[in-house]
Amino acid sequence: YSILVEHPAGSLLVYASAAFLPGALSAARADAALLSLGSLGRRSLTFQNAYFDATAGATGARVVYPIHHDDFTRPLGDRLRRMPWWMDDIPAALEALHAWAAARGVRVGELQPWQPVRLLETLESD
Repeated sequence: YSILVEHPAGSLLVYASAAFLPGALSAARADAALLSLGSLGRRSLTFQNAYFDATAGATGARVVYPIHHDDFTRPLGDRLRRMPWWMDDIPAALEALHAWAAARGVRVGELQPWQPVRLLETLESD
Protein backbone atom coordinates (compact mmCIF):
# COMPACT_ATOMS: atom_id res chain seq x y z
CA TYR A 1 0.00 0.00 0.00
CA SER A 2 0.96 3.59 -0.44
CA ILE A 3 -0.48 6.65 1.26
CA LEU A 4 -0.76 10.07 -0.32
CA VAL A 5 -1.17 12.91 2.19
CA GLU A 6 -2.38 16.18 0.69
CA HIS A 7 -2.23 19.47 2.58
CA PRO A 8 -2.24 23.10 1.47
CA ALA A 9 1.46 23.25 2.44
CA GLY A 10 2.38 20.31 0.19
CA SER A 11 1.78 16.67 -0.51
CA LEU A 12 3.63 13.59 0.71
CA LEU A 13 3.78 10.05 -0.62
CA VAL A 14 4.46 7.36 1.98
CA TYR A 15 5.65 4.25 0.16
CA ALA A 16 6.57 1.58 2.69
CA SER A 17 7.42 -1.28 0.35
CA ALA A 18 10.37 -1.91 -1.95
CA ALA A 19 8.08 -3.44 -4.57
CA PHE A 20 6.00 -1.58 -7.11
CA LEU A 21 3.34 -1.95 -9.76
CA PRO A 22 4.37 -0.06 -12.91
CA GLY A 23 2.01 2.83 -13.62
CA ALA A 24 0.11 2.56 -10.33
CA LEU A 25 1.09 6.10 -9.28
CA SER A 26 0.91 7.75 -12.69
CA ALA A 27 -2.05 9.95 -11.67
CA ALA A 28 -0.63 10.85 -8.24
CA ARG A 29 1.39 13.99 -7.52
CA ALA A 30 3.56 14.46 -4.44
CA ASP A 31 6.02 17.15 -3.42
CA ALA A 32 7.98 14.74 -1.22
CA ALA A 33 8.20 10.99 -0.84
CA LEU A 34 9.09 8.64 1.98
CA LEU A 35 10.48 5.58 0.18
CA SER A 36 11.28 2.21 1.69
CA LEU A 37 14.78 0.91 1.05
CA GLY A 38 14.41 -2.37 2.97
CA SER A 39 15.21 -5.36 0.71
CA LEU A 40 16.15 -3.01 -2.15
CA GLY A 41 19.92 -3.15 -1.64
CA ARG A 42 20.31 -6.68 -2.96
CA ARG A 43 18.21 -6.04 -6.06
CA SER A 44 19.75 -5.09 -9.40
CA LEU A 45 20.48 -1.48 -10.23
CA THR A 46 17.94 -1.81 -13.05
CA PHE A 47 15.25 -2.80 -10.54
CA GLN A 48 16.28 -0.04 -8.12
CA ASN A 49 16.04 2.65 -10.80
CA ALA A 50 12.69 1.29 -12.01
CA TYR A 51 11.45 1.42 -8.40
CA PHE A 52 12.55 5.05 -7.97
CA ASP A 53 11.01 5.96 -11.35
CA ALA A 54 7.70 4.26 -10.50
CA THR A 55 7.39 5.92 -7.09
CA ALA A 56 9.13 9.27 -6.55
CA GLY A 57 9.66 9.81 -10.26
CA ALA A 58 6.05 9.11 -11.20
CA THR A 59 4.73 11.56 -8.61
CA GLY A 60 7.20 14.33 -9.38
CA ALA A 61 8.58 14.38 -5.83
CA ARG A 62 11.29 17.01 -5.37
CA VAL A 63 12.67 15.50 -2.16
CA VAL A 64 12.91 11.85 -1.10
CA TYR A 65 13.36 10.56 2.42
CA PRO A 66 14.56 6.95 2.71
CA ILE A 67 12.67 4.85 5.27
CA HIS A 68 12.71 1.21 6.43
CA HIS A 69 16.48 0.97 6.25
CA ASP A 70 17.15 1.05 9.98
CA ASP A 71 18.10 -1.84 12.26
CA PHE A 72 14.80 -2.76 13.87
CA THR A 73 16.51 -5.35 16.09
CA ARG A 74 17.99 -2.58 18.27
CA PRO A 75 16.29 0.01 20.46
CA LEU A 76 15.52 3.32 18.80
CA GLY A 77 18.03 5.89 19.97
CA ASP A 78 18.95 9.42 19.00
CA ARG A 79 20.32 8.33 15.60
CA LEU A 80 19.15 5.63 13.24
CA ARG A 81 21.41 2.66 12.76
CA ARG A 82 21.43 1.05 9.35
CA MET A 83 20.15 -2.45 8.86
CA PRO A 84 23.05 -4.93 9.24
CA TRP A 85 24.74 -6.14 6.04
CA TRP A 86 23.43 -9.69 6.47
CA MET A 87 19.86 -8.38 6.28
CA ASP A 88 20.35 -6.07 3.28
CA ASP A 89 22.93 -3.95 1.49
CA ILE A 90 21.60 -0.56 2.57
CA PRO A 91 24.72 1.36 1.45
CA ALA A 92 24.12 0.07 -2.11
CA ALA A 93 20.45 1.13 -2.00
CA LEU A 94 21.39 4.58 -0.68
CA GLU A 95 24.07 4.96 -3.36
CA ALA A 96 21.54 4.06 -6.06
CA LEU A 97 18.99 6.50 -4.62
CA HIS A 98 21.53 9.34 -4.47
CA ALA A 99 22.67 8.69 -8.07
CA TRP A 100 19.06 8.50 -9.32
CA ALA A 101 18.14 11.70 -7.46
CA ALA A 102 21.23 13.64 -8.60
CA ALA A 103 20.49 12.83 -12.24
CA ARG A 104 16.98 14.27 -11.85
CA GLY A 105 17.58 17.26 -9.58
CA VAL A 106 15.80 15.56 -6.67
CA ARG A 107 17.09 16.10 -3.16
CA VAL A 108 17.55 13.20 -0.72
CA GLY A 109 16.67 14.10 2.86
CA GLU A 110 17.41 12.30 6.08
CA LEU A 111 14.95 11.53 8.87
CA GLN A 112 16.12 11.12 12.44
CA PRO A 113 14.20 9.90 15.48
CA TRP A 114 12.43 12.56 17.51
CA GLN A 115 13.20 15.30 14.98
CA PRO A 116 10.34 17.09 13.20
CA VAL A 117 10.37 17.50 9.43
CA ARG A 118 8.77 20.63 8.07
CA LEU A 119 7.76 19.77 4.55
CA LEU A 120 6.98 23.32 3.45
CA GLU A 121 10.35 24.65 4.62
CA THR A 122 12.11 21.75 2.92
CA LEU A 123 10.39 22.46 -0.37
CA GLU A 124 10.89 26.24 -0.17
CA SER A 125 14.65 25.82 0.22
CA ASP A 126 14.87 24.45 -3.34
